[in-house]
Amino acid sequence: TYSGPTTVLAGTLDLNAPRGFASATYVGPSGTLLVRAASTATYANRTSQSNLTNLITGPGTLNITGATNGLAGSWVLLNSSTRGLYNFTGAVNVTSGVLSMDNIAGVFSGHPTLSISSGAVFALRSQGISVNSLSGAGTVANTNNTGTETQARTLYVGAQGGSGTFTGAIAGNNSSTVDGNIEFGLTNLAKLGSGTQVLAPTATYTATGRFSAMGGVRERDYASLANSTNLLAASAPVTVGSGTLRFKGKSTGATTQTVGGVTLAAGAGGSLRVNPNRGAAAANPH
Repeated sequence: TYSGPTTVLAGTLDLNAPRGFASATYVGPSGTLLVRAASTATYANRTSQSNLTNLITGPGTLNITGATNGLAGSWVLLNSSTRGLYNFTGAVNVTSGVLSMDNIAGVFSGHPTLSISSGAVFALRSQGISVNSLSGAGTVANTNNTGTETQARTLYVGAQGGSGTFTGAIAGNNSSTVDGNIEFGLTNLAKLGSGTQVLAPTATYTATGRFSAMGGVRERDYASLANSTNLLAASAPVTVGSGTLRFKGKSTGATTQTVGGVTLAAGAGGSLRVNPNRGAAAANPH
């Protein structure tokens, strides 16, 4: 029944399996809010267990953990326009389980950094999310929306000029008809800001939404893979605005990537670069 304001100035506030935690919470620069999902907080009952029902603000750290990993595991849910992260500028770390958004207006408006550990999932669920950087080895997916590319949902990275390296998976190709499935919706990935966002050689990209560079540098690294063929979904369209989209090839052998069309925004000053020899020819891009 507690619904008053909560302030975490230092140390860690541990919310163990919260059900409808209704306090507006400020997390200071030295504070950490830890939200632990209950083992019973599965996709099917995500709206009633391990959910937060008010806003989280501040420059601190939000850690999400689940008793079990993957979409079949433990969910922490933020949903409706009165819940979730609003002007939260700190760090969001999904270390296990699932952090899910369900149609929140203005969520992640402070553009925090986002880290997703191996086995953990960040679920967009029918909305665009903007973060300062993306790192980790987990999975990003839009597990709710179906339809055409224009109905896809976008993860925007680098909004405040941040840089990051992601080694996990970007899913969302609309190949499933089951709500909550990893490939149910379409996912776009867009680079903003002045930083560099790298999708490492081990990162998988099955999403068939648009792959965009609207600012800074977005790099897809093929350099250390034995089979450097179509690390992006072959049907994914590519757009370059004012940013640079860079494909880093292998030092020996061929690198092959088929895409679903390329759009270069006229007059935006962007570039599409193919750097062979593991980027050693960066001064001479094609």
